[in-house]
Amino acid sequence: MIIGCPKEMKAGETRVALTPEWTRTLVQDGHEVLIQKDAGANCGFHDADYIAAGAKIEETIADVYKKAEFVVKVKELQAGEYDLLQKDQIVMAWFHLAEDVDHDMLHAMLDHGTVGLGMELIKLPDGTRPTIKPMSEIAGSLAMLEAVKYGLVDRGGSGTLFRKLSGLPAPRVLIIGGGHAGVNAAEIALGLGLRVTIVENYWKRIAELRYILPGVEVIAWEDATVKEYMAV
Repeated sequence: MIIGCPKEMKAGETRVALTPEWTRTLVQDGHEVLIQKDAGANCGFHDADYIAAGAKIEETIADVYKKAEFVVKVKELQAGEYDLLQKDQIVMAWFHLAEDVDHDMLHAMLDHGTVGLGMELIKLPDGTRPTIKPMSEIAGSLAMLEAVKYGLVDRGGSGTLFRKLSGLPAPRVLIIGGGHAGVNAAEIALGLGLRVTIVENYWKRIAELRYILPGVEVIAWEDATVKEYMAV
């Protein structure tokens, strides 16, 4: 199969769907891989890295779409990509059609006879979603770091420093939900020496969290309890 990886067109998007290492794996499995010029530059991957992995470099995004049977990207299709779509071509990306339907994009795919695979819908036999987990880990970690920033007075916060200091009680952090994002937020908070509480709705997950995060207080969701913790 001819697999193409274009450079992301969405403003502010710096990721790339294929690394040189995964490119090498695909080539070794017999696929032909096309990478748009500078597609991985913002991630620190150079065209030479992809060439060394066995890929071919295409000058333009149009070249990638014209030749590829399977296009793999990160974000949903942008307006500038609609007319590049091919009949029976497969495009895999984070479409999120179940959350916020982009009707123009959807109609462009239907009009061109293009098959879309939502990366967020990939599910393994054990029920886990391998593409969701790393995204949630990043989001949870950044959420805690953002909370530290917005606790400062010049950011509209109360002036609380979310860090344990000698001789002072550690600030308390309440995390709603113990999924991948919540766990990673808790790990960052623990690293800062904070007192961490996770509120979770499912008893099975509560038991899991108490096992994997022994330094965290894990409680079941009850409106009165959550209000009490938030009032502290």
